[in-house]
Amino acid sequence: SFSAGDGVVASTFVRRSRPEVSIGVRQPLFQGFREFRALGVADSEKKKNSLERERAKQLLFVDVARAYTGILQVEEDLKVLDGMKETLQKRMAELEGRIRLGKSRKSEVLTAESQVASLEAEIEKVQGTIRTARDLLGFLTGREVTERLVDDLQVPETPSRLETYLAHLTQRPDL
Repeated sequence: SFSAGDGVVASTFVRRSRPEVSIGVRQPLFQGFREFRALGVADSEKKKNSLERERAKQLLFVDVARAYTGILQVEEDLKVLDGMKETLQKRMAELEGRIRLGKSRKSEVLTAESQVASLEAEIEKVQGTIRTARDLLGFLTGREVTERLVDDLQVPETPSRLETYLAHLTQRPDL
């Protein structure tokens, strides 16, 4: 028989507190769904990145097209303003001749001069807009735009059949 002083094992039975250590381990038997889900998430991320890259290309195309057509429009406006300035300068010359003949007053020439000055200011403003638009187009395309831009798109007189447009609908994700 054992007594309290006989050994270490016997002394642990009579103590009030016993030192205990326990280890718990959990090992799931099947983790396949988690791995399948992780693979699905990775595929979705790849597809998302691909679609984002494609959308960025589309937006860049739209921005370049807008900048290009904007330059064409502002350059056309500049031609109109130059034509108006030339017409006003001719009018001023006519008025000065009419003043010498006594058929017009000096105030008419001054009014025409004021209009020419106003047009010159507008022309400077439009030229600044053209420079800014060309800088934007250069930024978007990655190269300096110095050459004259041309709109040579031939628009058909009659539109194509509806089926033609519907067939190309899948190529336009924005629609």
